[in-house]
Amino acid sequence: MKKKILIAVAVALLIIAGGVGFKLTQKSTQEILQSKSWSWVDEAGDGMTVQFQEKNIQMGELGSLPYSINEKKHTITLLDKSVLGEKQTKIYSYEKNKDGYTLKPTNNDAKEWGTITLATKKGE
Repeated sequence: MKKKILIAVAVALLIIAGGVGFKLTQKSTQEILQSKSWSWVDEAGDGMTVQFQEKNIQMGELGSLPYSINEKKHTITLLDKSVLGEKQTKIYSYEKNKDGYTLKPTNNDAKEWGTITLATKKGE
């Protein structure tokens, strides 16, 4: 009986350790986004290459926008200052897909750009 309990405890500990180890080696969304260049395409078909830095997204000739990611809520928030001195907060929910991410607008300011597709640039 003691042997069965010891085996059950050992198996449980292995499962827990494996789960913790997996979580420790798994990259965050922000780390993944910062590690590559991305093709950004909005609903209108307009596209550009973007690069995520620690606190800003470099958006080609448009300059950079501050951003933040909430990993628990799966949201990306962009602070767009390009609209005639106005600040717009664009909030998108994100979902991972096979080529990258799909960003769906969750507030009115974000609906201006609509759904955005982020795909890794070829060769990265």
